[in-house]
Amino acid sequence: MKNTIETFSALGARLLGFGDDDATRAVIDSACRANGWFTPADIRRAVRAIACDMLQREKLVELALLEGVNALFFRLASSLALR
Repeated sequence: MKNTIETFSALGARLLGFGDDDATRAVIDSACRANGWFTPADIRRAVRAIACDMLQREKLVELALLEGVNALFFRLASSLALR
């Protein structure tokens, strides 16, 4: 369980810089071209919300304690559309 929490927490920390480098700016540009409803600001805001509201270590620990590690992984994977 600790490894799962640390992995998702590290992902959250990494996502805080989404849009700050050429690779993630290219992802943002591609998403905007694929769906004109999205703006770069929308995408950055959504990724930041995932990083701050879901992938913070304290929140992951609380969720794991409440629901167990399998539920934690399933909920995060579902929310991140990794099904």
